[in-house]
Amino acid sequence: MLTYNLFSGFIYCWLLFGTVVCFAQLPSQALPLNPVYHSKAIAIEKEALQKKDTVLLAEAYYQYFKSFSAAGDYQNAHAYFTKSLRIQEKRGETYELGRLYFYLCEMAVSTLQYEDALKHIRKSLAIAKKIQSAVGLMRAYKSLAEIHKQNWQTPQYPRRPSPRLDSAQFYYQKLLDIAQKSNNNEALAEVYEGLGKLLMDRNSPKAIGYFESCCFLFTNKVKRSSGVISVSVNLLSAYIHFKKYNQATVLAQKIEDMIDTVYVNAKIQAKFQQELVNLYKATQNWKKALEHSEKLNKIEYKELMDDRQGALSKLSIVYETEKKEKQIQLQQQEINSRIETEKSQQISIVLALVLLAVTAVASIIFYNLYRKNQRIGLKNQELVHEQNHRVKNNLQTVSSLLSLQARQLTDPTAIQAITNSQLRIQSMVILHRRLYDTEQLAHVFLPAFIKEITEAVHKTFGYAHIIPKLTIENIYLHADKAIPLGLILNELITNCCKYAYPTQSDPLLLIECKRLNDEIHLIVSDNGLNSHCSENVKKTFGMKLVRAQIEQLYAQFQIDTSKGYQFSMNFKG
Repeated sequence: MLTYNLFSGFIYCWLLFGTVVCFAQLPSQALPLNPVYHSKAIAIEKEALQKKDTVLLAEAYYQYFKSFSAAGDYQNAHAYFTKSLRIQEKRGETYELGRLYFYLCEMAVSTLQYEDALKHIRKSLAIAKKIQSAVGLMRAYKSLAEIHKQNWQTPQYPRRPSPRLDSAQFYYQKLLDIAQKSNNNEALAEVYEGLGKLLMDRNSPKAIGYFESCCFLFTNKVKRSSGVISVSVNLLSAYIHFKKYNQATVLAQKIEDMIDTVYVNAKIQAKFQQELVNLYKATQNWKKALEHSEKLNKIEYKELMDDRQGALSKLSIVYETEKKEKQIQLQQQEINSRIETEKSQQISIVLALVLLAVTAVASIIFYNLYRKNQRIGLKNQELVHEQNHRVKNNLQTVSSLLSLQARQLTDPTAIQAITNSQLRIQSMVILHRRLYDTEQLAHVFLPAFIKEITEAVHKTFGYAHIIPKLTIENIYLHADKAIPLGLILNELITNCCKYAYPTQSDPLLLIECKRLNDEIHLIVSDNGLNSHCSENVKKTFGMKLVRAQIEQLYAQFQIDTSKGYQFSMNFKG
């Protein structure tokens, strides 16, 4: 069994090394950690480990969650929140579990998950009612008020509820009753703040009075600097909204002075910078407005990057958490095995050495295989890029030769035929240039691809001044389908330049491309006088080429000439 101990120790070191490497690659927090929150979390965790108290450890994880969340480090915040929730759920209905459900609701609200937000806050309210927690009730009623105040309707979810201000007022009244009975100045201040926001939604100047009362309580009764700043920013917004610019200017200066001396999280800083932009725009101080707009962009960009990285590393965090739990289980098994297997140490040493050698050899082999596959992948990528590059250059050479040939011809029909061929080749040149420039080796980005083809055809026919209306979704299309699509677009735009533009004083070209389910829909239309539909045009090589490419795409198409010329096509994408 000693073999098992040594092998477990080796695996433990290996996993620990992997954990360090993974977390070393995570991005740093958006803002410095609040020393008060963080030192409190460290102290609680130290005490919990000394006492081996899992309840206290769950509280430490919760404090870490608050510390990292306030700093904008949502990855670490999520990891500690998950740890705390797993411990508290095993204890049953407690105040701490209700508090965690409340934060789950807050996270769901921030990501517009209406059903999840309502589910979590109802759980939190049920726990608060059962254990008769005034703090839990106030927290749940406030969240319900905010949920009913929010507009949940989106294009994806049109049946979700719109703002229900009467319901929000109902929950705020419940909240106000509890706060007044408990004589809790902090809770009362938060109710005043919520009512102020609600009245702002109703465009009522009474909101200013509630915000001022809230500021008074936070400043003189509660004496919490972060609360003063948060409410002051809301009051600043109210002053600006109701055009009290003098009071807004004075208050803005006070807030800036406080921010210089007190820690403020990223969300409040962003909101304050937005209000300063609004204030200076309203007072036509454009220099100041630009300065604070740049500060706002920096904060929002940082938050956006953190959110994106947090989403990408979510699975990694869950995996690391489970891996640490397995490490704890392995350690416990190791302790138990030491008690039971003292008599078999010599045999275990031999087996441990053999297993260690096998593991080391296997690790080296797998590492070499990984490096080999990595080199092959890089080589293949280089070959694909080189192939695309050479094809693009060869097509460009052919296009140049055709251009030289066209200059020596005098027959207009021959010149037109070579020009058309040159445009078709140009569409393939554009495709291969897009393949060469992008990281998507076998796919092209349709918005840029279609725009470049349109501009090339317009420039060739002398219509570069005409700006087409392009409505193209962000779609990546495989090269096998992009080539026929490019040729079809080339012919349609060429016909537009030849037959539609000359007949209109205000020529118009519309191109729309979007994905519906697993199909791509293309619409090309102009305001010409139906000259596309003449028998001569239908029999041209260009239109025969269009039909051939449509068959290659297994597409369905139709042409409508009731209002100009409209070509519609859909195919599997």
